[in-house]
Amino acid sequence: MRIGSLDGSRRSPRVGALTVGFLVTLVLALMGLAQEQPTVPHAGAPSAAPLPAGQVPHEGNGVVPPAPGPGEVPPPEPKAAEPGPFAVEQGGQGLQGGWAVDERGNIAFLHSLSSQYPLMRQAGAGWVRINFRLGACFPDWTSVGCNGKTALQVYDEVVTGAVRADLQVLGLLSNESWHGAQPWTANNAERTGGSGDNAYLRDFAQHAAGVLAAHFRGRIREWEVWNEPNCCGSFMYPSNFAWLLTHSYAAIKAADPAALVISGGLISAYPEEPLFSPCASALPSGATYLCATYDMGMTNAGWVPGAFPLDHVGQHLYLDASGATSGAEVRAYVEDMRNAYLSYEGADTGKQTYITELGWTTARVTPAVQAANLQTAYTTLRQMSFVARTFWFSIQDIPEADLAFGLVDAAGAPKPGFLAYQTYATAARTLAP
Repeated sequence: MRIGSLDGSRRSPRVGALTVGFLVTLVLALMGLAQEQPTVPHAGAPSAAPLPAGQVPHEGNGVVPPAPGPGEVPPPEPKAAEPGPFAVEQGGQGLQGGWAVDERGNIAFLHSLSSQYPLMRQAGAGWVRINFRLGACFPDWTSVGCNGKTALQVYDEVVTGAVRADLQVLGLLSNESWHGAQPWTANNAERTGGSGDNAYLRDFAQHAAGVLAAHFRGRIREWEVWNEPNCCGSFMYPSNFAWLLTHSYAAIKAADPAALVISGGLISAYPEEPLFSPCASALPSGATYLCATYDMGMTNAGWVPGAFPLDHVGQHLYLDASGATSGAEVRAYVEDMRNAYLSYEGADTGKQTYITELGWTTARVTPAVQAANLQTAYTTLRQMSFVARTFWFSIQDIPEADLAFGLVDAAGAPKPGFLAYQTYATAARTLAP
């Protein structure tokens, strides 16, 4: 099967040759990996600086590819995914891709998520993280948009495509899931002395989280509420985040009692404001922000020990962004976050950590280093029983959004990381380093 960008209109001659040349490409890439031995930092080495705020690696924080030109006809809808000749058995780990829906309400466009399902299936992923964004086409989830359909109808097609590819869905409810008029940071306790609650948070829960959980009941059982609340364009104060979880948890559980709610992934290796320090943390793992959320929740949002409004905790790992990482570094950041929520939930909690983003961009490391870091990270995380699953960001490079985190390039040619993902992300939990 052809591997690449299946948009139907912009096929590179390179892509057509992949069916024959796929294994050769991987072998050559892996030879480069074997020859290139990156220096692994010592366990206590500080992480490299994260990406600049304007280049946070996902559309949920403002990375927007350009809209199609006037009069451009969208390509036909991608075909359902089929396993390729070098596919592996799908496992319990996940991947993320491009936009599910563009600004005109299309699901078929260059580097669309639907076009990437075959790649995800071949990589061996069993899960896909979908950002439920409204975009410019839809005012909300139930009103007819610019394409004559509702957003729910369009995302029915997106989710159906994932199911056909044997991918389970983690639904991301991001700042793009509800437009809203009022800033989500309004009435925060930290700066204004308020409670943290506001109209945007209530509307988000009622008109986005609750509506989506009800509509996709039985098809999506895990929802992540917000994306990187401690960073950049989606930042909100812990008092706001506590209320967002309160409202969204109630709305999701009312719509689907069996659904699981994961708190929005907190980005690691990003400087945290010194304002938030209710518990000690030696690393910028996101733990400090999480502790502040628990404290604000109990102080202002009615949180009660033993009944906190989250089933699991999300974390994003972008470590050593310009070089090689180590197992010790990965373990330190993940355990730091784990210790933060154990201090509130108790050592016997059944709650786990979801690494909902993990990645290295080949704009800052070589493809060989990216593959080596993937191997290190997944091998380490597999040995940590409290890590439920990990989502690599992302399956494919999207140059129009300045994203080079992919396991394949923009044309669909595999990087060494593709085979590394097949080998280490789908391996048994007991895999030795």
